[in-house]
Amino acid sequence: MGICREGGVVRDLVRMGRFRFLLAGALCFLLGALLALRWGAPWDPERLLLGYAIFGCGHLSVHYSNEYFDRDADRHGTAGIFSGGTGVLVARPERAPAARGFAIGLIAASLSLALLFQALYRPAPWFFLFIVAGNLLGWYYSAPPLSLSYHGLGEAATMFGAAFMMPATGYLVVKGTLDPAFILFCLPLLPLGYFFILSVELPDMEADRAGGKNTAVVRRGREAALRSVAAAAFLSTALFLLAGLFWPDPAAAFLKVMAAASAIPLSAGIWALRAGARDRPEAEARTRLLVTCLVLFFLLSDIVLAAGLA
Repeated sequence: MGICREGGVVRDLVRMGRFRFLLAGALCFLLGALLALRWGAPWDPERLLLGYAIFGCGHLSVHYSNEYFDRDADRHGTAGIFSGGTGVLVARPERAPAARGFAIGLIAASLSLALLFQALYRPAPWFFLFIVAGNLLGWYYSAPPLSLSYHGLGEAATMFGAAFMMPATGYLVVKGTLDPAFILFCLPLLPLGYFFILSVELPDMEADRAGGKNTAVVRRGREAALRSVAAAAFLSTALFLLAGLFWPDPAAAFLKVMAAASAIPLSAGIWALRAGARDRPEAEARTRLLVTCLVLFFLLSDIVLAAGLA
C-alpha cells in the first residue's frame, strides 16, 4: 500500500511538471546561446549545460507554482494539452504542499547553480541578480501578492519572460554579458511572446473568468484575441524583415531567414482568425495549431543557426 501511494505521488508530480513545455523553453534558451556562439563567443559545452540547468530548474518551477496557485481557478475548467493546468490538484488537493515544495525547491536549485556558475565562469557581476529576477517573474506570475495573471499583467510578463528572459539567459551564460545588439535582436521576438500567451489563453476564457483571472481573452473575447494573435505575428515578421535589411553585420542574412520562418506562425494566425473559435473545443484546436507552429519557428531558427556554426 505504501509503495502504491508513493508511486501515485510521483506520477502526479510528473504530471504537474508538464515536461512537454520544457521543449519550447529549451528552444528559446538555445536560440540565445547559438546567437552568442555565432557572434564570436567560445564553445564550452560544460558551461552551456550548467547554464541550461540553471534555466531548466527555474522554468520547471513555474509549472508547479502555477499548478499550486491556480488550483482554485482550475476547478472551473478542464485540463487541455496546452492550457487549463493538469487537474491534479483539483482531483487530489492533498498534493498541493508537494507542488509548492517542488516549486520552491527548483527555485533554490536554480539559484544555487547560478552561484556556482558565477564562481566558475565569472560572468557579468549582475548575472546572479538576473537569474533571481527570472525566478521571481515566474513565481509571481500566479503567486500573491502580485498574481500578475490575475491583475491584467500576465501577457506583459509572458512577453518579457518568453521573448526576452529565456533567450537572454542562453546568450548570457554563453557570452557572459548582454549587449545592445542582442537586445535589438529580441525586439521582433516580443510580439511572438504575445502570440504565445494569447494562444494558450484561448480555451480557458470561461474558466479564467469564473476563477477571477483578468486575462486579455477574458477582457476582450476570443475573436478579438485571434485578431491580436494574427497582428502580433505580422508585426514580428515585419520587424525581422526590417532588421534583416538594415542590420550592419553578417547577422542580417540570418534575420532574413528568421523573417521567412516567421511566416509559419503568421500563416497559422491568419488561418485561425479566419476559422474563428466559437467555443472551447474550437479554441483548443486553434491553440494546438498556433503553439505547434510557434515551436516549429523556433526549432527551424535554431537549426539554421546551428548549421551556420558547423
